[in-house]
Amino acid sequence: MDDHRSNQQPPTPEISLDELTARIDDLEVLVKKNIQWNEVVYNEVKRVRRRLTFMSIGSYVRLILLLTPFILGFIFLPPLIRQMKGTFESIIQPGKNAEESLNRAINTFKVWQSASSTNPER
Repeated sequence: MDDHRSNQQPPTPEISLDELTARIDDLEVLVKKNIQWNEVVYNEVKRVRRRLTFMSIGSYVRLILLLTPFILGFIFLPPLIRQMKGTFESIIQPGKNAEESLNRAINTFKVWQSASSTNPER
């Protein structure tokens, strides 16, 4: 007899066909609402992802715009500074007479003035 009891399944509640159909209809409505909400969330996630992509690209562009002057200055300024140092040392040389230094300064100024007057940007 014990074997007979162990093989029995627990009793299931009896559900009428109308109740079952109503529950299935309710579940279909809930699934449709869930799909609609999932579409809304998906579209919002796409918008946010696109915005974050543009923000990260923008931050890289700003970084490049910030670092470019420093890099160009590091490359181009040392030769210009050496050239200007050489020019000023040639203008004012210790041990030479003042008249010769003054003539060199005037000639250098004339060269700079002629270079700036031929420059079309000014």
